[in-house]
Amino acid sequence: MALVVTVLLFLSMGLIQFALIANARITLTNLAREGARFAAVHATETGSDNNADSTKGIKTYVVRVADSTSLNSIAIGDITISPMETSPMSMSRSSGKPITVTVNYNMRNKFILPVSFPGLSRFGTNTSSSAKMIIE
Repeated sequence: MALVVTVLLFLSMGLIQFALIANARITLTNLAREGARFAAVHATETGSDNNADSTKGIKTYVVRVADSTSLNSIAIGDITISPMETSPMSMSRSSGKPITVTVNYNMRNKFILPVSFPGLSRFGTNTSSSAKMIIE
């Protein structure tokens, strides 16, 4: 009984850890997709301040969505939008062109086991997901 419980506990903890990481990756992909959809619709709008930069609005939206998920530690600095809007007269974000949203996340926030646990080190620490959509 002692031998079987030890092996089963070891396998169960590994399975739970794998499920947490898989859930975080799926959520990260959905966050990037949600951000790209919002960016595709709102990319040509100007921000609320005078610099006409909608990047902050898109990033704030992604952070608000992330706050309602298990990845609530995502900050504005973890989100990258390409192409960046450089000036109000820039045509880099016009209708029919692609826009990409990339979200980075530190997977160590989801580790419940030590990194020395067999197989856990292959997941790495920083994971990113990106989504691309055409600007409407």
